[in-house]
Amino acid sequence: MDTYLTSLLCLTTGGLLLMRNISHLLDNSQLHCYLQRSPRARRWVNYFGFDRSFSIAKKLILPLGCVISLSLIAFGGWNLFSAASV
Repeated sequence: MDTYLTSLLCLTTGGLLLMRNISHLLDNSQLHCYLQRSPRARRWVNYFGFDRSFSIAKKLILPLGCVISLSLIAFGGWNLFSAASV
C-alpha cells in the first residue's frame, strides 16, 4: 500500500511540475509574471537583475526542473511496475 501511494505521489508531482516548467519555457509572459510575483524569484531578481534572472531561468533552471520532474515520473512508474509484478 505504501509503495502504491509513493508511486502515485511521484507520478502526480512529476507530471504537474513538468507541465508547469514546460508552460513557463514556452510562454515568456508566464515566466515574466512569475519573476515579478514570486517571493523566491524576487530574491533572484534583486541579486542578478531581471534580465539576467530571466535568462538563467530560461537556460538553466527550467530545463533542470524538467529533468528532475521526468526523473520523478520515471521513478514513480518504475516503482509502480515493480510493485505490481511482485
